[in-house]
Amino acid sequence: MMESLEPKALAILGAIPPELWLPGALGIAALFAFLFFKTWSTLRRERRAVADLVQRSQEMEKELIAIRAAAQTREFRIERFDLIWYPTVTYLPHSKRIVSIVPGAPHCRSCFAALSLKGEFWSCPSCGRQSPGSLGDLMVMDAITKETLKHFQERMRGYDLAPGILKA
Repeated sequence: MMESLEPKALAILGAIPPELWLPGALGIAALFAFLFFKTWSTLRRERRAVADLVQRSQEMEKELIAIRAAAQTREFRIERFDLIWYPTVTYLPHSKRIVSIVPGAPHCRSCFAALSLKGEFWSCPSCGRQSPGSLGDLMVMDAITKETLKHFQERMRGYDLAPGILKA
């Protein structure tokens, strides 16, 4: 079988004049070099793109860790003493620790504006409604803080108080 192929191969080579063998070989070599360069440059570009994606994912992972480590806040709405309070709880989700509880300022029940203390009365700048100044008393703020803590711990179980935070 090998003998039958040899005459055909020689006939094909004989059909190509010898002066075209070198340019043809150079053309084939140039084609292989071009294909090699094209493949190599494509692979290089793809490797660079993958390296950029890996770097971006590492940066995003660092950002995510920073976001998780940052303190978060929750705001509540408590209606007491004919006023509305918007206390906030600041907590660290990764360590499950409550950092602070701020009772906030009282707000008008009818127009929701923050009240300002004028003399011995809390007054609404929008509607002019007045409430006793004793609502800003420490005992009232303490009651709002305890209720806020109770609401937070009902919704977010397993959180401990940081040292120095009022216990309910």
